[in-house]
Amino acid sequence: MNALLIEEHPLLRLGLLQMLETIQESGHVLALSPADINRLEVPHRNADLLVFGMPADQQAGWEQLEQARERLSPQRILVLADSLPLHVPAPDAARCICGCLPKSASLAVIEAAIRLAISDRKSTRLNSSH
Repeated sequence: MNALLIEEHPLLRLGLLQMLETIQESGHVLALSPADINRLEVPHRNADLLVFGMPADQQAGWEQLEQARERLSPQRILVLADSLPLHVPAPDAARCICGCLPKSASLAVIEAAIRLAISDRKSTRLNSSH
C-alpha cells in the first residue's frame, strides 16, 4: 500500500508518518504539509490512502483537500479534524472519504481506522477481480 499524509502540524505529521510506516501493509509513505501539495511530482498519483489533517479553517481545508484530489487522485481518504462534525460544503466534497476522526482520538483508534481503510481497499480490489 502506498500512502500520503498531509498535515500542517509538524509533530503530528511526524507521529502519523511513523504510525503509517509501521503498519505492515504500508509500502511507500510520503508526508507533507498542505503548502507542498502543488510541488509533488506525478509519481505520487493514485495513492491507496490519503490521511488528511483538516486545518482549523475548514473552508481552507476543503480547498486543500480538493487540490490534493485533483493533483494526487487518492483511492481513499481518511480525514482527521480538530472538531467534529465537519461541515461538508457540497456532497461532491465527500467523495473518496472513507472515514473521519478527531485528531484527539487515541493512537489505537487512528491505527484501527487506517487498517480498516486498507482492508476496504483490499476487499474492493478482490471483489472487482471476480
